[in-house]
Amino acid sequence: MRVAFAWLLLAVVAPAWGTDLPPFPFINVSGHAVKAVTPDLAKVTLTVKARDPSAEVAARTAGDRAQQVLDLLAGAGIAPADIDAHEISKDVIFDRDSGFSSGGIRRGPPRYEVSRSFSVLLRRIAAWPELGPKLLEMPNVEDVGAQFDRTDREALEAELVVAAAHDAQQRAERIAAGFGQHLGAVQAVSQDPFEEISTRFLRADMRYAASAYAGSPVAEVMVTGARVTGAQVLVPATIELAQSVNAIYRLESAAR
Repeated sequence: MRVAFAWLLLAVVAPAWGTDLPPFPFINVSGHAVKAVTPDLAKVTLTVKARDPSAEVAARTAGDRAQQVLDLLAGAGIAPADIDAHEISKDVIFDRDSGFSSGGIRRGPPRYEVSRSFSVLLRRIAAWPELGPKLLEMPNVEDVGAQFDRTDREALEAELVVAAAHDAQQRAERIAAGFGQHLGAVQAVSQDPFEEISTRFLRADMRYAASAYAGSPVAEVMVTGARVTGAQVLVPATIELAQSVNAIYRLESAAR
């Protein structure tokens, strides 16, 4: 397991989040833990999309192609329970005409777009290098993507949280020793930065971007073009899982 160290802050001034300082000397530290693991599943997403001046033709084309996708997935050994087929979407598209009328730019004749998205849980990711090109070569199939993950992610992340907490404690102990102090009891812990927690209470309507150490899959491939390269359908050898912990420790005088 590789442990990554983060910036450590000795809190000698009021923190940026604007709350009152604790009534005792303290250290605010962050600990991180990162582990590279071999993925054992993938979530494949794709969209079947057909466009035509005739709504009937667009619907028929999309329906036929969707069935071909389902047949391909079944042939790859994917269970129906691992396939999520979303509702069919229908839209009218007006292409801009190159000509002009007295009222301004003219709209061209309408076209009809019928689409349906699929999410597929690929439990045997070794099938992806063969399945991926077949999906990408199918007409009317767009936005093919794959996210690689682990079935035991929850257990692995629980281990990483413990490792991140240990990392934070070790760093806090070294800082305290550097200033001739002893590390006291932990006073607060969070996986979110403390300034974000405080700001949430002040502005409940705010939205926050995911942390760099969030738990989402970190290996992802998305292909929209017609040309496919070998790298686009390879399974990554490893993906990285990461967790972070923020903690506030009390400082105790070494003279005690």
